[in-house]
Amino acid sequence: ANLNYAMDAMSSRQWALVGAALCMRLMFVQDISVISQWSFIGVLASGLYLLTISAGGVEAAAIHPSPTKTWPNTYSNLLADFAVMVYAYSPCDVLPVLKHDMKEPKHLHQALRLSFFTVVFIYVSLGSVAFLGWGNHVAGNVLLSMCDPPGCPGNLPAKVDVPGKKWLLGYCLAGAVVSNLMVTAPVVLYCVFRVLENEHTVVTHPLVNGVLRVATVSIAVLIALFLPHFTEILAVISTGLLTLLQVFVPVAVTLALRGFGFRVFLLSVLGTGMLTAGMSSALRNLYTVIAES
Repeated sequence: ANLNYAMDAMSSRQWALVGAALCMRLMFVQDISVISQWSFIGVLASGLYLLTISAGGVEAAAIHPSPTKTWPNTYSNLLADFAVMVYAYSPCDVLPVLKHDMKEPKHLHQALRLSFFTVVFIYVSLGSVAFLGWGNHVAGNVLLSMCDPPGCPGNLPAKVDVPGKKWLLGYCLAGAVVSNLMVTAPVVLYCVFRVLENEHTVVTHPLVNGVLRVATVSIAVLIALFLPHFTEILAVISTGLLTLLQVFVPVAVTLALRGFGFRVFLLSVLGTGMLTAGMSSALRNLYTVIAES
């Protein structure tokens, strides 16, 4: 969607394939010190998120009426949506590898605190500004709200074919998102293949390693693009399997090492809600889209 916003000569699906092909070389980086040098790109991109969406929200406030309703129609989807966010942002699956390869692993705890505080501040601020600016008209991808009326391609009202002019802020945001993803994907894949290389010596062979990296990225991209109802299926997986891995496994480890505490209690309640109410909502949403297709 970000590349499609910048250059709409191709569809979002086609741009996703092109983007994956262009970034494939980054997936072969095997030196964490090289990847760490790119961290400033993610920092700059996050700052650009804050700047562009805030400015866009202020501009949109002059176009759209103020929000008349500030609470959701139902809360049943919140836990399922939160599970998808945990799947996307939780670092539990990459922390062991990163800590093992850090030059000064004793600083990991401090780095996590600072990064989480920064992320929470940025995303809460962005969500608040976006809602106050666009109100109930804000698109699921805020980038698709950054156009003059009647709206952006892919987010037009019914029976409207001609989109509005795209904003310069939207182009800046699209570039920031793409830049951020280009430095995030190598980190995730670095951790995946470090584990595989330690467990299976055959993976260290250059040919096997190269084929496996290309196949992993290609298959993941193709599944995301061509699997029907991928978002709804991802929500089911997130609320089921990943809640166990990302919430209950850390809780169990903390119980074994430090015993029961208030944080353990809060995480246990949250995980239980995600696994029950969240799973119920995710399954209901999946059933609805399948029935409508």
